[in-house]
Amino acid sequence: MSQVLYPVHVTKQKRKHIQLMCCPDFTISVKAPFYTSEHVINSFIQSKYKWIEKTMASYQHYQHMVFPNPIVFGSMLHYLGKPLKVVLMTTPEHSIFIEDDNLIICFSEVFVQKKLYAFLISWYQKMASDLFTKRLEYWKDRMNVKVDRLIIKQFKSRWGSCSYKKIIALNWILVKSPLDIIDYVIVHECCHLVHFNHSKKFWQLVEFYMPAYKDKKRWLKQYGVFLLQNH
Repeated sequence: MSQVLYPVHVTKQKRKHIQLMCCPDFTISVKAPFYTSEHVINSFIQSKYKWIEKTMASYQHYQHMVFPNPIVFGSMLHYLGKPLKVVLMTTPEHSIFIEDDNLIICFSEVFVQKKLYAFLISWYQKMASDLFTKRLEYWKDRMNVKVDRLIIKQFKSRWGSCSYKKIIALNWILVKSPLDIIDYVIVHECCHLVHFNHSKKFWQLVEFYMPAYKDKKRWLKQYGVFLLQNH
């Protein structure tokens, strides 16, 4: 039998079964019951060899969507679903703008990764705040719902949330996805203002405003995990 050669991280916890997950950084995460032996875990991993190889191959295909680390000249970044090639320019004045298929980053310390990263993330967050505010205004008016506050923040594994206090939070990383995906997440959260659950009525309401919502949901499931990487 062929051997699985990816790094494996095992977490033992109170559970009944072993769970295996391939991660976009090409590692394998395993959750197992406390009493599970190393031999049983290794055998389980080997039994999933074909699935692991297939999944990792697909991850390799989508690696261009992962946020680069480090950020260098020629790195690929995404904005509104479009891949852009990074062009770094050392300048005393700081700015970021899109020109054709390039993301031009003008910064005084382009070789200091920590500062360059912070500057770039700040730009992404500003763009996300401006865009999300406009799109939320559009959808809440169309759907006739009341939103008391919009928060732009970073989630590790989710795109948005809605509270009983009518506060909607959106993940700024979402700005790297196409506009129709952003609209889907906003519609999803606005529908929670009517149905604070994921009941049949909730999904019917989502579908009423976005008939092709299943395609958007599928896109996020397939590609979202890569957009979230390295943040």
